[in-house]
Amino acid sequence: MEQVCNDFSGKEIYVLSGNNPYYEKLGYAIEGTIYIVKPKVQ
Repeated sequence: MEQVCNDFSGKEIYVLSGNNPYYEKLGYAIEGTIYIVKPKVQ
């Protein structure tokens, strides 16, 4: 996920998942069944 954010910096990244708890555990915001992926602040 971090690589996608790096490759497409400045753009909103969305992912679809059949495994919603996985992305929730990673802390991604849910938008219905689509997750918005943002780079982690280090």
